[in-house]
Amino acid sequence: MVQDQDIDAERESDEGATHRASKGAVVARCSPGMSGAQRRFLRGLGHNLEPVVLVGDRGAHEGVVKQVDQALLDHELIKVKVHGGNPVSRATIADALFAAVGGQTIQVVGNILLVYRPHPEKPTIVLPKGGRRK
Repeated sequence: MVQDQDIDAERESDEGATHRASKGAVVARCSPGMSGAQRRFLRGLGHNLEPVVLVGDRGAHEGVVKQVDQALLDHELIKVKVHGGNPVSRATIADALFAAVGGQTIQVVGNILLVYRPHPEKPTIVLPKGGRRK
C-alpha cells in the first residue's frame, strides 16, 4: 500500500508524464506528437532490434546521454535497456534522458525503451502519412 502511495505521489509531481494503470503498473505516455499509424510503423521496425544502450544504476548520466545521442545519429531508431528501479523511476530516467537528446519514446515494455529521432540531415526512415497531432 505504501508503494502505491509513492507511485501516486510521483505521478502527480510528474505533471502527467505517466499514469497508473490497473494493478499498480505505470504506463508512460509515448510520443504524443505522432499519429497512431506512425507509432505502429516504428514499433514494427523496432521489433527485432537489440538494445544498443544500457542504462545502469547511475541513471542517465553524461556518458549515457552521449551514447544515446550517437546511437540515434547512427540508427534513428534504437532500443535502450534500463536496469533496476521501479517503473516510475524508469519512466523518470526515460523522460530525462530523451529530453536531453530530443528523441521520442515510441514504446515502453518493461525495462526496454524504443526511441526514435530522425537524422537531422539524411533521414533513412520514412514515416507513413498521417501527420503530427497538434
